[in-house]
Amino acid sequence: MSPLSHQHRLLKSCSVNAFLPHSASLSFFLHGPRFMQAMQQPNVDSRRAQLSPALLNTVYLWGAHLSTSNSLRAYESIFQVRATNALSSALRESQYSVINLIQAEVLIANYFFTMSRFLEGRYHCSAAVALALSCRLHKIRSSTDHGLGHAGTHHGEQIREYNLPPPRDAIEEGERMRGFWYVYTMDKSWAVAMGSSSHFNGVAQS
Repeated sequence: MSPLSHQHRLLKSCSVNAFLPHSASLSFFLHGPRFMQAMQQPNVDSRRAQLSPALLNTVYLWGAHLSTSNSLRAYESIFQVRATNALSSALRESQYSVINLIQAEVLIANYFFTMSRFLEGRYHCSAAVALALSCRLHKIRSSTDHGLGHAGTHHGEQIREYNLPPPRDAIEEGERMRGFWYVYTMDKSWAVAMGSSSHFNGVAQS
């Protein structure tokens, strides 16, 4: 491993460590131990197969923002560009879990809201809502789950309706449930704060 590669790996590790203590308050709904298990995969290809670049870079972005290290904070703008670019191309990289993408959208929306960049925050919040509805997270364990998902757009591209496979276990089901409620709460809260319409208006409630 080259010295430069080692430095980049160390920076990313420090970013994750700075992010984790604050993850709950940043609407991180994925299962923490399972996320860290994937992060610690020694094989790079195995790690990338489980965690999308969009998710990784939004975690690195928050870690750089929250870090007390000036050398790490200097990378904040770089991670922001990488995260937004990865999200823009995410739909064309279908090997990654849509739940990964929803989590990434939630994290970067909260980042932009925190930075008072409200239009960008609402944009990514809207993308999170569209993804959540497209895979029917609002219908989990609902007696009214008879139809298809709710199509929307993601970074200007039409979102297909995702038919998620059954959750592997209770942990994965819990991630999906928390994911919906985190998206729902973020959208409703910022709609009130900004005096705008909720993206959930008109969606049948169950």
